Amino acid sequence: MKRISILLLLCLPFFASAQDKVDEKMLKPSNTSENDKVVTFTETMPEFPGGTEALYRYISKEVKYPENLKKLKIEARVISKFIINKEGGIENIQIVNKVEQEFAEETIRVLSKMPKWSPGLQMGKPVNVIFTLPISFKLK
Repeated sequence: MKRISILLLLCLPFFASAQDKVDEKMLKPSNTSENDKVVTFTETMPEFPGGTEALYRYISKEVKYPENLKKLKIEARVISKFIINKEGGIENIQIVNKVEQEFAEETIRVLSKMPKWSPGLQMGKPVNVIFTLPISFKLK
């Protein structure tokens, strides 16, 4: 048990730095000026049209399970990270965990098609916000 704790403590800086590297790449949306920043939390967080339940319905309706992975009975949980920009658009979609390529591609396809969100607000003004969204691919 002691060895496991030490191993976890030694790995912690690696995971923290890996997370920082993902965030560094996402500091600026593609269509913004030098002065714009991306934040993680805002006074009013971005919201999918219709709220969280509508987001879940959208994902379950749009996601298509990759046929070859279905035949192989492979399941996964894809963790995506993206920016919801000041206009509510989705940018800089990244998959932050290792998954089969087909799962990553399907996640990016679905997220790219999402309708505009209500943007995050800070002091009443729209801001760019990093959003993390896990999508599970499970067989029934």
